[in-house]
Amino acid sequence: MTKIAEGSFHLIIFPTLIILLNFLLWCSRQRVASSIHWIFIYVGQGTSLACYFVWHYWQLEPYPDMPPGEAAFDLCMRTFLIGLWQLIGLVLFQLSTFIILKMGMALKHHSSRELS
Repeated sequence: MTKIAEGSFHLIIFPTLIILLNFLLWCSRQRVASSIHWIFIYVGQGTSLACYFVWHYWQLEPYPDMPPGEAAFDLCMRTFLIGLWQLIGLVLFQLSTFIILKMGMALKHHSSRELS
């Protein structure tokens, strides 16, 4: 065991905060392309993983009977798995918003065609 305290912060709360901040930016008066928002979301995800790794690496205290490097390997694997789950969640969220956006644009285009 190491002193790595896991919670829902890196799996749920931090990605949600990144998405909400980008959604607020999208709703503001400054119009930025959707692709730029998603780039910022993925950069935020990578930054959170780097901060997570560095923060927990400094707090790493393996048990005396652990082989050298096992605690660091555990941290690397845990960081990889957290990043993978965040990436899967963000990709699914991006795909669903893309589909909803395309459906909304198609309905808007279809309804404007009927009015003409």
